[in-house]
Amino acid sequence: MNEIDDLKEALQSVTDGYQSTIEEQEAINEEIKTSNEELLSSNEELQSTTEELETAKEELHSTNEELNTVNAEVQNRNMELSRSNSELANIFESVHIPLVMLDNDLKIRKLAPNAQKIFNLIPSDIGRPITDIQSYLLINDLPKLIHDALVKGIAKEIEVQDT
Repeated sequence: MNEIDDLKEALQSVTDGYQSTIEEQEAINEEIKTSNEELLSSNEELQSTTEELETAKEELHSTNEELNTVNAEVQNRNMELSRSNSELANIFESVHIPLVMLDNDLKIRKLAPNAQKIFNLIPSDIGRPITDIQSYLLINDLPKLIHDALVKGIAKEIEVQDT
């Protein structure tokens, strides 16, 4: 009976080993299943991120097209402005009337060359208020005359003297 006991013991050992292998296999299968679920979840997140990036790329492309259109418009306007400035400069250079262009704050924006001598102006006076300039002309109430011309559109012809 010794041999039967040895065989029973060997069978038990093989059965225990087989059971242990099955349990290990089940644990590995669970780990693989969990890993697969995590990978699927990560894949879904990546697909979602890819879709968001595609949407952002399309929006950027659209914004770029709009910027290109705006840039073209700005370039056209800059060319028109440059042309207008050039024409205005030509008028200021060629006209024989002393012209001084002011902004709404009565600051000098542009002046004709012959206005420099009459009004005692120099090119660096551009940007200064006309009321700060000591002119060679004796003009009573100059700020009011300028205000009436700018705001009310009233043109007034007056006789003046120089110093």
